[in-house]
Amino acid sequence: MRGRSHILSGGAGRLSNQDGFSGEAEVTDRRQFVDWCYEGSQPSGDSKLVARALFLTTVQRLRPNIVTDLFGRAFPTFIVFLADRFGIPTPPNLEPHPLFAAFRRLPKSEFEDATKDWRCLTKSVDSKALRDKLRGWANESNLSAEWCLDHAVACLRLAALDQYMPWCYLPPVPKDHPESQHAWRRAVAWRRAVHELESEIHWSRTILKVTVYNDPVFGGRNGHALDSLESFRFSWKPKTNASGKKGFDLNHIGWDFLDSERDEYQQLIESAFIKRISGRHGRGKGASKGAHKAFEKYLREYFEEAEALKAKLIAQHDLVEIPKKYNKGNTAGDHVGWLVRYQVPPLEKCADIKASNSLDLTCAAVHKQNEKTADFIGLKLRNPRVHAGRPRGSKTSHIGSAGRAQR
Repeated sequence: MRGRSHILSGGAGRLSNQDGFSGEAEVTDRRQFVDWCYEGSQPSGDSKLVARALFLTTVQRLRPNIVTDLFGRAFPTFIVFLADRFGIPTPPNLEPHPLFAAFRRLPKSEFEDATKDWRCLTKSVDSKALRDKLRGWANESNLSAEWCLDHAVACLRLAALDQYMPWCYLPPVPKDHPESQHAWRRAVAWRRAVHELESEIHWSRTILKVTVYNDPVFGGRNGHALDSLESFRFSWKPKTNASGKKGFDLNHIGWDFLDSERDEYQQLIESAFIKRISGRHGRGKGASKGAHKAFEKYLREYFEEAEALKAKLIAQHDLVEIPKKYNKGNTAGDHVGWLVRYQVPPLEKCADIKASNSLDLTCAAVHKQNEKTADFIGLKLRNPRVHAGRPRGSKTSHIGSAGRAQR
């Protein structure tokens, strides 16, 4: 059963996808990222957020230099911005211990309101220097979408509240703390920001289920669970007791059509029925023709009522069906990995991605897939002919030059 969908994968979470596809003619859809069947119709649906979280996780795994560059560019400026914002005296050389201690003493709500996301920073005149640093990082990283900047702000905010960060980043750095310790704390902040997004997804799904399954169309809490339709309650009794057979009841949670398809739920119920009747009579399916006929009749009636109720709820709550996946092949993680390698410095060509994965695809097909994945998560795909290294005329680059990347 698809229900209880996984949310993340890899080191930062638990989204693991078993569905995938390959080939030029196929279209990226949302089922490759989640196992849900329906979601709300808002522009940034839950499946889109799951895909973004998977993308950010993959960035950290494949391009850790991006995390290092974010902190190297923006974290000191972020600390100064916070100190000015809350009237905290700035120690000489930005000595971190009193600053971080002062940040942790601030009311959490005030601290989060000041650094909630990118849009929040744009409303503050004092944040111009910080915004310039973040914009520079985003542009060179090809991560200029607002949700990427939101993630960057969340990373800096969480790092500023990290009690171990003073020992790992801002000067003076103790000699017994190697760079590996700094990288670890930066990675922790990045992952925690992904976890915040993951929590938003879980909460959104919970609210959706409570809203849909507790709808007044049920007539109140009429014996149904808040995470499914009406409970499945089957009861059977033999017509006569001459055979010595005893009746039994089968009670099961109802069909959660938001997370599972009808066939999946039917298989679950039929399996529960077989186990129940086998336990009673010890002969499995042939134990009682009468019980099987009664069960099949009840199951048909249950689905007739459930389908009618499902249609009403879909219309009433403007739910959107997540397209099914018909082919097996490359997983969602593969496609996100292709996009990260193509999009985020050091840049790779589609030919390199094709060769390293032994893909039976043309370079044009890989590029087309990258376009579809980028469009789904709301990220502008880089121009393959734009210079991929440091800005022309500059002598250094925070990210590193990758030359002129083409398809």
